[in-house]
Amino acid sequence: MRRVVITGMGAVTPVGNNVNDMWEAVKAGKCGIGKITHFNTENSAVKLAGEVKGFDAESIVDKAELRKMDDFTIYALAAADEAVKDSAIDFGKEDTLRCGVILSSGIGGLTTIQRECLRGESKGYDRVSPHFVPMSITNMADSDYMECVHVLLLHVPVEPMLLEMH
Repeated sequence: MRRVVITGMGAVTPVGNNVNDMWEAVKAGKCGIGKITHFNTENSAVKLAGEVKGFDAESIVDKAELRKMDDFTIYALAAADEAVKDSAIDFGKEDTLRCGVILSSGIGGLTTIQRECLRGESKGYDRVSPHFVPMSITNMADSDYMECVHVLLLHVPVEPMLLEMH
């Protein structure tokens, strides 16, 4: 069996936008569930969710690039960036063909899918963003990060992975 080494961790969660803040919140019993603020819930029975709070997207991605990415991709980039920094890997000294990142997501781009479907319905489908498909597919988080660090990325489906620990 091949061994897997976890060299760094990163997180963007409802209880913290980095691993340290998240872990401190978890240890303190902080709940990340609260009133939904990212969209209007007036006509919805659901009013509570675990939303990411206080996240500065422009600290991760250029303002111009933000329009081409869904929130899930930006969160993934932030967590991946933290994980790489946590690992202290110097890719200039590594064989990048032997380095990789495993990023898993069940679905991505729901905000974009909803927005663009509503735009198409109300204004006509020729008004849908040309970035619609790239913003909504789950492997864009992988490929956007690959462009940032120029390392091999492996996209893994959301099914649980079993790793034998030694």
